Amino acid sequence: MENQLTSLLKKKYGTTTSSPVVFTDKDTLYTAFRKLADNIYKNGSWTQEDELRAVDTFIRNRYGYPVGLEKAIVLNGNGQPWSTEVKVSPVEEVESIFLRSKAEGKSVYSATATRKEINGSEEHVKTINVLLDPTNKNGTKHGEFYYFTPSSSKDPEYYALGNMNRAIGYDKLQRDILKEFDDSDQEWKFERRDLERLLEQLSIANYTGKRMLICFKKILMGN
Repeated sequence: MENQLTSLLKKKYGTTTSSPVVFTDKDTLYTAFRKLADNIYKNGSWTQEDELRAVDTFIRNRYGYPVGLEKAIVLNGNGQPWSTEVKVSPVEEVESIFLRSKAEGKSVYSATATRKEINGSEEHVKTINVLLDPTNKNGTKHGEFYYFTPSSSKDPEYYALGNMNRAIGYDKLQRDILKEFDDSDQEWKFERRDLERLLEQLSIANYTGKRMLICFKKILMGN
């Protein structure tokens, strides 16, 4: 008989099979979140649409754009509003010679992140090639961003590495948690952005280990 957690995972995330999620007293918030993400991925049958959504969340986490909202407004450090948008498309053939070897065996997506000043004309656009590894061997490099400058150009090109299991698992969890927050009538003591920031850090390998617990505590306490 399924336990309540695996039954809930099937209902909320569309997993087709089930396997136990085992937590111990040694787990941190980060490792527990990672275990859930891995379990979701392991027990589902995922499509390219799932990958596209995962890359969208992957990029929004990087630039602090709201997840689950196609177009949204963010405030910069001076409190000025900016519109944000992310567009993702699959890459059938990698043109960059530098990236070809890195992209071998990977699912590659081109993501364009756009931020426009609402009360002005300034605009920032950045395109990143996201390389998702279906064998999940990137380890702690998941979520790492890099750049290089081709010999034929003065402009840098950007790429990022990700594990397929973490990208899809984290995306499913983040979107669900944020939807629950958006749909709730409860008055929370923190803002959506505070929750987004916590979820972003739970999805980055740099935040593993007990030494990073203080970061999560500060966010949860609203500091």
